[in-house]
Amino acid sequence: MFISEDVIPITYTIAPYNVQDATYILYCNHVIFPAGTIHIAWVDIFCVQNTNLLVATYNGHYFILPDNGIFSYIFDMDNLKILHCEPINREADETERLRQVAGLCAKIRGEGWNSTMAYDLYKIPRYTISNMVKTATSYSFGVLHISKRGNVIVDLKQTMFENMGLSSGYEILVPGKKNITEISPNCFLASDLVPVAFFNEFGFLELAKYKSSVAFLLGIIDSSPSNLAGQKITIQKKQLA
Repeated sequence: MFISEDVIPITYTIAPYNVQDATYILYCNHVIFPAGTIHIAWVDIFCVQNTNLLVATYNGHYFILPDNGIFSYIFDMDNLKILHCEPINREADETERLRQVAGLCAKIRGEGWNSTMAYDLYKIPRYTISNMVKTATSYSFGVLHISKRGNVIVDLKQTMFENMGLSSGYEILVPGKKNITEISPNCFLASDLVPVAFFNEFGFLELAKYKSSVAFLLGIIDSSPSNLAGQKITIQKKQLA
């Protein structure tokens, strides 16, 4: 990697092909940097044929990332502006690939692009809350990320939670344990017996347990993309006493 005082690696722990995890980490971390920062996401580049590199702007930040859906998972696509698009050389070695990215960074830092380009955003795979499973008495949502502490971040934003009316009359199912019946203001109310649910600073539903892994409690041992794809957190109507 080309590491210098101007390049800050955020993480090397993203599992191969895990677009969801990469998107969440990108979403959470880009806001701590000043406007004008260039963010590079290099995940799941070579598994999709005819993948392009996009240069985009979003709320004053620049992004260099593949058109494999990494942006559409969480970010508001209406605020995304595409500046440039070019194919990724799948036959190039690592050095050549980094030169390609470095060239785009230099272009941004130099004269940049004077205008946005016409790009069909609907060509980009869109991963959305539509992966939700609904029944007559419950909603099930995917697992977006497992933190180092074993907290489970659910693919459900607070705005969606409230718009769906889940803040009243529903509880979060915890198999084999007491269900979570209310949303806490933060994670500090977690105990070693009962996990808590709260909306983290980025607006996503998060489940936590004091001094232990709530992921382990829920039976999520493997956080690989293939395993997380099948994991669901269920919010069901409260059972009558």
